[in-house]
Amino acid sequence: MSIAETPAETASASPEPTSTPTAAVTPTAAPATPTPKPFVHGEYLLFIRLVTFRAGGFQPQLWVVRPDGSGLRMLAEGHKATISPNAYDLAAVWSHDGTKIHVVRDCDSKLSDIRVSDWVETPIVTMGDKAADFVWSSDDSEIAYWLYTAADHICAQNSIDDTRDLMIMTSAGASQTAVSHNIGELRVTSWWPTERSLLARDATTLSRVSLPGGSATAMGITNVKWYPPAAVSPDGMRVAYMGTDDHVRTRAVAGGVVRDLGLGTGFAWSPDSTAVAVTGSTLRKCVAATGVCSGLYGSPTTLPTWSPNGANIAFVNTTTGQVLVIGASGGPVTPVPGALGFTQTSYASVRETLQWQP
Repeated sequence: MSIAETPAETASASPEPTSTPTAAVTPTAAPATPTPKPFVHGEYLLFIRLVTFRAGGFQPQLWVVRPDGSGLRMLAEGHKATISPNAYDLAAVWSHDGTKIHVVRDCDSKLSDIRVSDWVETPIVTMGDKAADFVWSSDDSEIAYWLYTAADHICAQNSIDDTRDLMIMTSAGASQTAVSHNIGELRVTSWWPTERSLLARDATTLSRVSLPGGSATAMGITNVKWYPPAAVSPDGMRVAYMGTDDHVRTRAVAGGVVRDLGLGTGFAWSPDSTAVAVTGSTLRKCVAATGVCSGLYGSPTTLPTWSPNGANIAFVNTTTGQVLVIGASGGPVTPVPGALGFTQTSYASVRETLQWQP
């Protein structure tokens, strides 16, 4: 029997694969990087004023403002107090390059920095209730301060002066090192601008403290008040101070003639070290080397501070509490809008402050 042949299957072509269309991806733009605020030397004035409140007390506040009144901003507040405080409640100073504000708060001595570029505050270190009188070096890398070594502390009314150590630490709060022990009434007023040494007041005598050894050499300048603190000129060649008779004086660091600049409430070196602005019953500019003074403003004043280019002087009219600006050679007087309300109430722990940004 023959087998019937089965017709061969005809191969069918496979269909072409169908491609699935994909949606086009739109590139996502990277988030924009905030443009840093350009730095301008001398753009702001820093001030601390005591604001009174209804209960009859006060509260210290830290502000900045441009000389034309723009950019007014409160950066920090201290505690409200109904009586004279016994705590180091709020203090501030510009960094020497003008890019930050160094702030010290409270009995616990909380140190922080506020960046000018964005006004962000960064905690640095909390020193506790036995440290005070922090002074930054001219390159802002080190801080001098004193530290109680007994049971006392800076908030106590019965502070024991002869149980303090003179200390140095880095600006980050590290390497806290005793330079001198049992320093008595020695208090640092400023770092030397041109070398690693300190200007200090021991009782009523000015001394130069060398580092790292910490030995103090008397400068032969006596009867010096603690406040306002004595200050070395920017070139490191002269010192200005207020005597116990409330006269402002200058003398070359190497010695020589003492120049009496008259009665005053405050003083400030010019950036070029040639002149001292002195406040009191008037504002005057005095030649440091000769003691010759010229009047700039005829009403009671305090808290003088120079613009970094030396062209202008800002100060407070003590009658109105208003911050004013005048040319260093005289001329029109311009009020700084928003920078007013100074009480001129001075406590050992909270002092009203006015400083021009370097």
